[in-house]
Amino acid sequence: MISLLKWIYDFIKGYIITTFFFAFLLIIGISMWDVFYPYKDLFPGVILVLLFIRLLNPFLTRERVSRVRFPETELYEKGFADHYDKYLKNKVKKFELNRIAALKIARRNFFIGLPIAHFVPWGIWRINGFLYDILYDVLWGWPYILIVFLGPFALLFVFWLIVMGPIWQYKESIKTKIFPNILNFLGKFTYTVNPKNKYVGQYDFMGFFPIYDKSINEDNIRGEYKSVNIDLFETVLERARKSKNGGTYYDKVFRGIIIDLTFNKALKGTTIIRKDSGIIGNLFHEKLSNLKDIKLEDPKFNKIFQVYSDDEVEARYVLSVSFMERLKELSEAFGSKVVQCCFYQEKVVFVVPIKKNMFEPGSIYANENFIDDAKSLLEEMDLICKIIDILRLNIKTNI
Repeated sequence: MISLLKWIYDFIKGYIITTFFFAFLLIIGISMWDVFYPYKDLFPGVILVLLFIRLLNPFLTRERVSRVRFPETELYEKGFADHYDKYLKNKVKKFELNRIAALKIARRNFFIGLPIAHFVPWGIWRINGFLYDILYDVLWGWPYILIVFLGPFALLFVFWLIVMGPIWQYKESIKTKIFPNILNFLGKFTYTVNPKNKYVGQYDFMGFFPIYDKSINEDNIRGEYKSVNIDLFETVLERARKSKNGGTYYDKVFRGIIIDLTFNKALKGTTIIRKDSGIIGNLFHEKLSNLKDIKLEDPKFNKIFQVYSDDEVEARYVLSVSFMERLKELSEAFGSKVVQCCFYQEKVVFVVPIKKNMFEPGSIYANENFIDDAKSLLEEMDLICKIIDILRLNIKTNI
């Protein structure tokens, strides 16, 4: 019964809501078709120009290297100005030149691709009748649909990839060569863009994730903070779906950060704290084998979290009143998202749902000095370090 309800829930969430949304957009588009139809031949070029309108700025590729001092505006940035001068400032000119070179290549690809991306679809639509007579009647219509309707959009997508290629390559160089120098301010940290040895399945027993078939992992940061080992990475979980024509596509069901920390007190049992989805929503969660539902004294905490453990005494020891207050503060620190966690063996693992892609470089359209990159990364790492500071994981006798 629960499996059936979960299937219905996933179907409504994955298909019905999305279908109604796109149907609404389609109705709006059809209602305004008479307005746009006379200008339909301009669509391909206009779409490409709108996608890359910032590349048309004539001053975009001018070198803008300025003598700056990192502004320490937050408490967690204290001392970083000296670190910036020592490890980052001497790399500014080189990366500014690399940024301009990437933009020049992207702009060149744009101007080369614009006439092709515009006039090829325009030409296809001009001989629409001829293609219909040749392809639709003879080959049952599929080649006609692919060429006339899907072909122009596929061509735009290909040129979008070609233009974005050098921009992505530049941003990748920031992550691999600059981010480690920023993280070194916090201690001995390593940074890997695309980790190969991460396995989300080891955390499935916690019941934090929806059903998924594939994980895409990136931005693995490892190091030590206040004698606590940190191993975190960003993950996107996808579930395989069947299309109408029998093919398979993947639908994103979860985006978040997994933070694996050492816990300096060995525990005998397993205690899991996860989001409370209410009476109906909890039916859709997998039942945790061998773990009992634990109700705590704090009614506000019980409204936000659901607690399971195979050792009630130990669970109540770990989940003291002060700990529960810190966990609620931590949820607020991540933008009111509920932080779920699990204590087991000598570890504590946090799963933080997020909407945006974290640990990303700043805009390539701004002059390069690494200040925005450093501020963004330090802010995000400060949230991670707050997990340790708020929960006081480094104090053995006070949890």
